[in-house]
Amino acid sequence: MNMVESIEYLFREGIVGPVSYLFDPGRRIAWVYLLISGILACIWYMYVLKFSFRNSIREIFKKEYWWSRSAKTDYSLFLICGVCKAIFVIPFLVSGNMLAYLLSMKMTSWLGTPSIHMSAYVVMYLYPIVLFLVKDFSIYVTHYLLHRNRYLWEFHKVHHSADTMNPFTLYRMHPVEMILQNLQGFLAFVLVTGFFYYCNNTILVRATILGVNAFSFVFFVAGANLRHSHVPLRYPKRLEHVFMSPYQHQMHHDKKGKFCHSNYGSRLALWDFMFGTLHTSDELPLEKRQFGLPGKGLYLANNLWGNLISPFWGCLKLIKRQFSA
Repeated sequence: MNMVESIEYLFREGIVGPVSYLFDPGRRIAWVYLLISGILACIWYMYVLKFSFRNSIREIFKKEYWWSRSAKTDYSLFLICGVCKAIFVIPFLVSGNMLAYLLSMKMTSWLGTPSIHMSAYVVMYLYPIVLFLVKDFSIYVTHYLLHRNRYLWEFHKVHHSADTMNPFTLYRMHPVEMILQNLQGFLAFVLVTGFFYYCNNTILVRATILGVNAFSFVFFVAGANLRHSHVPLRYPKRLEHVFMSPYQHQMHHDKKGKFCHSNYGSRLALWDFMFGTLHTSDELPLEKRQFGLPGKGLYLANNLWGNLISPFWGCLKLIKRQFSA
């Protein structure tokens, strides 16, 4: 690939690719999901918080949510991570199915021919369920480690440094974390797909809606974009032990720190419930909710360059402290 081709590739995959998320039904921020989330937000404000329709619309489109310094950093990191993904991640993602097939061959040599053969019909429904559960659990484990490991936390601080939120805050992450997040999703896909290749030995057919994993589609239309927003959408308490409500994830962004190191789950709250890291929405009154990074915060200014450089500065300080102890 020559220089011109490299520049074209980076522009196509790094800039145009992320922007095309708005029109891709496989992405959470596709316009149709944003629209549905906006409708849900409006209904919540009008019928639960008793706002007028006009005030509900004003609240949803407040300038401070969409065009604050924090929001501008969200958009910038979204594009920067898009370029980094084009360089470091996309070239490897295309090998997912091949690695899954190689894994199935290895399993055959290690374990022999499987005694149970799944029909294509069973695989069509079972495969997306298992893939959904394994991916969601891997997100929980990765998220837990990002908070509990001191070095990883320095990079994850970038995501928590947002003091206002909108759906694009989902992509507010340091490029190092972006690579880790894509790696865990890639490994989960390879492991599950390899296992089903081993048991089925044929092309996998998934139950999809608009070409999207059926479970992901339901998650997207159920207001997933409200997780990173100021819309306090809650679920009944019992349901919040199984599914992570938008307000529960907003609690995870609590500036005071009481709830920051909890509610690690993505779609399911079940993992938090099982491992003792769950908090339900009734524990944080709306008037006390405040977004931001708890504790010391970033080592540099909370702007684009500060978010990009601060994690490395923090890791160097940790290393220096470790060797001087």
